[in-house]
Amino acid sequence: MPTPEVHAKLSASSAHRWLNCPGSVRLTADLPDKTSEYAEAGRVAHALAELRLSKYFTPGVGQKAFEQRLQEIRSNPHYAPEMEHFVGEYVEYVQELALSFPSPPYVSVERRVDFSAFVPEGFGTTDCVMIHGKELYITDFKYGQGVEVEAQDNPQLMLYAVGALLACSLNYDIARVHMTIVQPRAGGIKEAEIDAAALLDWAEHTVRPKAKLAFDGTDELHSGDWYRFCKAKATCRIRMQEAVSAVEDFGRRAPDLLSDAELGQLLHRLEPLVRYAEAVRTYAQDKLMTGAAIPG
Repeated sequence: MPTPEVHAKLSASSAHRWLNCPGSVRLTADLPDKTSEYAEAGRVAHALAELRLSKYFTPGVGQKAFEQRLQEIRSNPHYAPEMEHFVGEYVEYVQELALSFPSPPYVSVERRVDFSAFVPEGFGTTDCVMIHGKELYITDFKYGQGVEVEAQDNPQLMLYAVGALLACSLNYDIARVHMTIVQPRAGGIKEAEIDAAALLDWAEHTVRPKAKLAFDGTDELHSGDWYRFCKAKATCRIRMQEAVSAVEDFGRRAPDLLSDAELGQLLHRLEPLVRYAEAVRTYAQDKLMTGAAIPG
């Protein structure tokens, strides 16, 4: 089963957060990691995808070993029969991409990549790396359906591409990088591309300084949509201040009734406050379940 990026202090999967809020790395360093039913289901789906692609692209994978591994995956309590369909969409996309070239491409499934040249101790695992001619293709499978993930300006994909680019530079003269999100249950297929030189420039001038700040333990904190998967999203004071200030200027002022225009503005500002309130409620419930007391 794919190994999650839990050992990387600055993982590619959390890059959107630490690039925008470098202080969150220090802030959450001592907070426990948590998983969920959704995360565990995603791991199983990725394991199934890896197995099917490995059998397709790797010579010598025997049917008996394949069937045994398939049975192990299907016996996982987080497996669901519907996974076969959604994983199949991802597998079909990768297979069709490989068949679209005039000659067989280089393909690596579940490829570990190292981008520590720009991010201290940075590494990760990308679902599929494909190379044909001077073109590099990074494909990332997302099983989740709650948050639609974009490929354009996606730092996780871009860091995977940087790692793959560095690893393959001795054997391939890559000029263009293609990055794809395959998310069958939300958004479908999203694609983006960038020149290899521009990608390395981003890694050097955008990633490197922010990664150093985050790794060294800066106090620089910023609130934004990157808080969604932050371990401190319920207890971060910066996040609390933003949530409260979102509605504070809707205090009593004439006239006493809000106009439709004001209601529209208020609804827009309430959304982050609602999400924050839910995060706080969940955090408090979890604490209570462990026997801790939440005064009041």
